[in-house]
Amino acid sequence: MRIGILCCAFALLPFTSLHAQSQPLVDYHQHLFSPAVTKLSPGLKSIDARDLIALLDSAGIRRALVLSVAYQFGNPNKPPVEDEYAQVKSENEWTSRQVARFPDRLRGFCSVNPLKDYAIKELARCAKDPQLHIGLKLHFGNSDVDLDNPQHVERLRSIFRAANEQHMAIAVHMRSSVTRKRPYGEAQARVFLNEMSQFKSRILPGREDTTTLRSIKRLRCSWMRSRTRIRA
Repeated sequence: MRIGILCCAFALLPFTSLHAQSQPLVDYHQHLFSPAVTKLSPGLKSIDARDLIALLDSAGIRRALVLSVAYQFGNPNKPPVEDEYAQVKSENEWTSRQVARFPDRLRGFCSVNPLKDYAIKELARCAKDPQLHIGLKLHFGNSDVDLDNPQHVERLRSIFRAANEQHMAIAVHMRSSVTRKRPYGEAQARVFLNEMSQFKSRILPGREDTTTLRSIKRLRCSWMRSRTRIRA
């Protein structure tokens, strides 16, 4: 299996050297909060795409990657929600619509709790979304992914495999659940790296990771098209 790595994608984007910039050109980790999400966390303020653009402008940042927080509806550390999958899907759709409002400045990743039965179904649906097909955000802490649990690790393998088939880059919040006091350190990091490295064994010797290259090319071309339109 071949894995698209988000950090590599942004590292290779052909922007002017950041050393010559007073502010970063891209914020690669931003979230929007729909009215539905704010109901899950009292005190959390709703933030839509226009609000984010204003914040980016104030900071002198041109573009941002928006990571959906749809996984929050499948968060086992919180009380269960009614019609969970419908809420997850709705949040990803809302994020897609928000990103579409500013196509020259925003890109979006969908998200899901990888341990849920509907996870692969939602990933496949997002892969067809014009705004979210680029990538997937996974949050191990809020999804209570336990890297010491072989069943969880196998579930992750199936998610990575499905994302790879859709040529989607993956952003991972690795920290285990603080609420449930899951261990997190070298042992868990090694489990993740060792399990992911097993997928590389399926690549023919001397062959590069074509999914990684496709993810990089897709992001690079997408941003460059936007850059061309802005200059024009």
